[in-house]
Amino acid sequence: MSTSASSADAFSGDPSRAAAASFAAGTVQAVLLLPANTVQTHMQHAGRPMLQTLRVIFASGGLPGVRLLYRALGPTVAMLGVRQGFKFGSGAAVKSRLPTSWPELARDAVSGGSSAVATTTVLFPIDTLKTRWQLGRASPRLPQLYQGFTPAVIYSAFGMSIWLCSRNILERTIPDPGRSSALQHWKHFAVDGPPRSAASELRLLVSTGGLGRLYSGFGVKCAFVALNSAIFNSVYMQCRRLMRMHS
Repeated sequence: MSTSASSADAFSGDPSRAAAASFAAGTVQAVLLLPANTVQTHMQHAGRPMLQTLRVIFASGGLPGVRLLYRALGPTVAMLGVRQGFKFGSGAAVKSRLPTSWPELARDAVSGGSSAVATTTVLFPIDTLKTRWQLGRASPRLPQLYQGFTPAVIYSAFGMSIWLCSRNILERTIPDPGRSSALQHWKHFAVDGPPRSAASELRLLVSTGGLGRLYSGFGVKCAFVALNSAIFNSVYMQCRRLMRMHS
C-alpha cells in the first residue's frame, strides 16, 4: 500500500497524517467560523432574519455579544477537530482497502460516505451539546443526546460523498500553478425542549412559518459552507505539505 500523498486526492497517503492534518484544519475552521454558525443556529431556532438576530445577540453590548457568539467554542473545537481527524483518518484507511479496479469516483463516494456515517455516530452527542450551548440552553440529558440523529447522519453521509468527489475532481482538473508559487495556496482555497421526532419537528416548523420557515438562515448557511470547505481544504493541504517536508 502506497503512503504517498497527492493534492488531487484528499484521502491519499498515510491515514495518520490525514487525521493529523484534518484535525488541525478543523480546529482553524472552528475558531474562524463559529460566529457565523452561531448566527445561523439562532436564525433557524427563532425564525428571525439575520439583522434582527444580530440585534438580539448584541442587545447587551459588544463584548457580551462576542461572548455569546463564542459560547460554544469548547465543544465546537472538540467536535470539528476530532470529527475531521476521525473522518479523514478513517476515510483514508477505508479507501486504501477498496478495490483499485473501481472507478475513482465510486471509491471517493464510498470512502467519504462511510467515514461520515461512522464519525457522526460517534460524535453526534458533542454536536447536540454545542447547539444547546449556542442557544443558551442547559446541557442535554442522556436521552436527548441523539435527538435529530437520523437527518444529521443522512446529511453528513451525502454531504461528505459529494464534497470529496467534487473536491478531488476540481483538484485533478484545475492546473497546478507550481509548488513554489503563492497561487498553489489559493488553488486549494478555491476548491473547496421535549423530545420530538423529525416528522413532528418538521410539522411544527411549517405550522409556525410555512415552507419559508425551513429556510431560515439559508443565506448564512450557504456562506458558511462555502468558507468552511475553502478554509478546511487550504489548511489541510498546507499541513499535509509540511508533514511531507519534515518526514
